[in-house]
Formats: sequence, C-alpha cells, structure tokens
Amino acid sequence: MVESIKYEIIIDFRSDSLWPLRLIDITLMGKNIIEWQINFLKGYKIRRILIVHNENIEVNVDWCDIKILHKMDDAFNESSEAIVLYPFVYSIPIALEKLIKKKANIVIDEKTGKIINITPAKRTQITPKKPLKFPWQVFNIMEFMLTRIRGTFIHEDAKVNSSAKIEGNVYIDKGAKISRDAKVVGPAYLGENVFVGDNALIRGSIIERNTIIGCNMEVARSLFCERVETHSGYVGDSIVSKGVHFGAGFITGNVRLDRKTIKVFVPTLKRKIDTGRTKLGAIIGRNANFGIHTGTMPGVLIGENAVIGPGTLIFHNVPDNVRIYRYESPMFRIE
Repeated sequence: MVESIKYEIIIDFRSDSLWPLRLIDITLMGKNIIEWQINFLKGYKIRRILIVHNENIEVNVDWCDIKILHKMDDAFNESSEAIVLYPFVYSIPIALEKLIKKKANIVIDEKTGKIINITPAKRTQITPKKPLKFPWQVFNIMEFMLTRIRGTFIHEDAKVNSSAKIEGNVYIDKGAKISRDAKVVGPAYLGENVFVGDNALIRGSIIERNTIIGCNMEVARSLFCERVETHSGYVGDSIVSKGVHFGAGFITGNVRLDRKTIKVFVPTLKRKIDTGRTKLGAIIGRNANFGIHTGTMPGVLIGENAVIGPGTLIFHNVPDNVRIYRYESPMFRIE
C-alpha cells in the first residue's frame, strides 16, 4: 500500500499593523488564536507546519510536527515546496494535491472555502479574502467562532444565580459565576472562572478566563482576553488584551455622530485606514490601566502598559508605556 502524500504548510503570522495587539495574547473560547488556525487544518494531509512569527511562542499539537521560525526565508530554506498559508483560513475545501500542482496564489473565502481568484505564482499560496492584517479584523474571527456555539451550555461547576437570565446560544465554562439579575445574551462565551456582577449585561461577546465584569457593567460585541477587570460602565465593539484594568465609569464611544464608517490611524502606515465598520470602540494592548470616569472615542488604539488618569477622555491613539492625565484647573473658593 502506497502511503498518502503529506504536505508542509508555512503560516506567516507576522504583521506590524496589528499593534497594539499581540497574537500570543488573543484567546478565543479558551484557545490561542494561533492554535485555532492550526486546528482548522486538522484532517488534511499535513506532515509539518512551519510557523513564522515575530516572537517565541509555544504551540502544542499532537497530529503534526510544528516548528517556529522568525523569518520567511528560513521557512523557505526548510521546505522549498511548502504551501504558504496567510491567516486566517477556516476551510480548504479542495484537495491539497490539486493546490500544490497549480503553483498559484489562490484567494479563497475564509469562511466557505470558495475559490475567488487564482493567479500564477512561484509557489502555492492560499490567501483569505480578508487576511488578518489589522487589529479590528480580529472581529471577523470572533464572529465566526461565536457561530460555533449551538444552544445553551452551563458547566456543572459554574454558578448562575436564579435571578440571572441566559438567552440564546451561550457557553458558560467551568467555575464561572453569574450574579443577581445579570443577563447574558447570545451568541456569547464566558470562560473559566469569569465573574459577572449584579445587573451586568453581556451580549454578543467572548469573555476569556479569570475576567471580572463588575456590577452594572455592559459589554457588547467585544472580545475580552484573560484577566481583564471592569467595574461599572460600557464597552462596545472593542478588543481588550489581557491584564487590562478599567476603573468605575469607563465608557467607549463606538459610533460616529454622523454614522459613517470609522477610520483608524495605523502608526506603521502613518495614515488612517477605513475599517468599513460603523461600530468600533477601542482596541487596547496588554496591561493598560484606566482610572475612574475615563473614556475613549471610536477607533482609538491604546498601547501596552498605558495609564489613563481619572476623568480623561481619549481622542487619539496612545503609544505603549505612556501616561496621560487630564489636569483640572485650580478650584477657587468664592465667599
């Protein structure tokens, strides 16, 4: 019996335009976003996957070999015949044997797997219609992942108060706690040990493990990575990296007054990019810290370890490791 041919895949996860996010920080329903991409390829005839990434990462896969590289040239030297895959592809419906013979750049719809365009190339490249290049495109992946939730699942070790309401397709993981009069509207995912306070509202969102959603807090259509802490306020259409803290009264603006699509200034390109989204809140890097009564305007990017002082409203991007405070004028006593 002749052994089936097994191919090698190169996945290029590098993108300077993803700031302030890091792919290694982004988890979706308990798994890192890179692991999700690799798991979507399970079942195809793949012998080895070469991951090209800016940082050192660990990926545990038991069905093929994984190697982490920092340069695309190194990957090409490792395997001159490998298929190049640009994330994020959910489905490859036609056989890899046919793809590799075409020596072409094949553009496919990342959700349906339908081929949109084929152009000649030196090697086989599979490119999604909407490649993961900018941080707000993580929403496309989040929205796809939420479609995988069917019905309501509550882990036996989760605790849901009798007055709380769970509606639609909702997955509540181990150790999660939903307090009095809180409401979760699907599609939604609440990870391990997530705490949802009294009267909080979560809808259309993914909330990752060990995150606290405080009393009277609303989270809509957003991704909260691990260990985010909130009090009261509103976060809509936002991506919040791990370890971020929000003081009470934090609010994201997520819609322009004229209802036009939101443009975001991308530092690496030194220009604004139209996101195509009419709703977009903030995209926040790891370990940022917000004081009480702070807020962000639509499409603002907040860097890692940024500190936003109490009462400050952010209109523009904030770089990594920067502190911004709005100082009040001295108060005078009038006799």
